[in-house]
Amino acid sequence: MSLSSDGRTVNWLYRLRRFLRVPRVTIDGFTLIAYRRDVPKHVSQMLVRGDYEVPERRAVAEIVRRGDRVLEIGSCVGLVALTAARTAGADNVLSFEPNPDAARVAQENFARNGLPITLKNEAIGTSDGTLALSIAPDSWLGASGRRAINGRTLTVPMRSIASVVAAFKPTVLIIDTEGMEEELLPACPLAGLRALVIEFHPDVIGNDGIARLQVHLGAQGFSRNERLSAADTETWERTT
Repeated sequence: MSLSSDGRTVNWLYRLRRFLRVPRVTIDGFTLIAYRRDVPKHVSQMLVRGDYEVPERRAVAEIVRRGDRVLEIGSCVGLVALTAARTAGADNVLSFEPNPDAARVAQENFARNGLPITLKNEAIGTSDGTLALSIAPDSWLGASGRRAINGRTLTVPMRSIASVVAAFKPTVLIIDTEGMEEELLPACPLAGLRALVIEFHPDVIGNDGIARLQVHLGAQGFSRNERLSAADTETWERTT
């Protein structure tokens, strides 16, 4: 038995994989790049421990239906997109990842698993243009346009969420943007969506910011799925 009751890798196996710096792991049936020079250590550790994006994976596995069109903003290594594509089909998933290092790994993971998901190495914002993407050293987290101490800044193309939604016509939206959800959700046309999976970042937008977004979603006809929602990761479904 290699998994604990919560779906994570049992501790002894995690320690062994970490010691050996295994190049690949299998999560939910997907083979993923784990330890590699261009993957930050904390990302590798989450992958070999099996707790990478657990709430998002579980919500997406249950909420996505065959025939859905899934828009993912913030793909990182691509595991959540793969989870969506397993049900909806790769042709019906469109992912955006502004960090070129993460996008490269995601593309390799898509190819390795035979799911040619379309991934754009671009940012999503409230308008078309460019984004100064600030990336912390030895990390892919926090790459949201906010300044990272001792990090590097890249200029990446940015597309407006309204134009992407109008062109792709998603029915499910997945957002993990390290705090930019505060800007993106109010600017996103929600009429064609039936469900959203959102990772909130209280360290960036505060609890008040989360509360404002929750009120906004409720006013647009969505209700929080309490069973599929977890701390800082929420699933919302259309009720009207």
